[in-house]
Amino acid sequence: MGDTKADPTERRRVAFHEAGHGIVLWSFNINVMRLYICDSGDGQVAAGSPTHLPIRDQIAITMAGWAGAEIGGYPHSSLECAELTLDRLAAEDIAIGVLGAKDNDADETAIRSLLVEGREKARMIIETHRARFEAIAERLFLGGVIDADEISSLLPSLEAP
Repeated sequence: MGDTKADPTERRRVAFHEAGHGIVLWSFNINVMRLYICDSGDGQVAAGSPTHLPIRDQIAITMAGWAGAEIGGYPHSSLECAELTLDRLAAEDIAIGVLGAKDNDADETAIRSLLVEGREKARMIIETHRARFEAIAERLFLGGVIDADEISSLLPSLEAP
């Protein structure tokens, strides 16, 4: 079970952040198996792999946590968001392997542009499914964990595109 002792403000921010990832993964028909808030106060999502998706959709999934927190009323600066995500993408070799980025300003500018595009796509998806997003965030805030059975009731199967 998730940590119930965490600061309530931080716990709610994490709940919105993870709900953002969950909604965007679901919108791309990626199986979401579990959402939870760890004892450390961090959140986690257990889900299928999105690596078959186009890179822009993978970036939207990565940016969905930041977008979810913003929509929930817990904004981060755009620069902080982009820098942290850029670091994460580089660590996952997405920026280097998929985008062909090198260590120069032009590539970094192109990647930052993709991050902004990804965050906007994530925001649009979350706003489209706002009621589900808010229900997930509230349930996660209150209980700390949402397992597969509850996820399927909150996020029913989507029709094939």
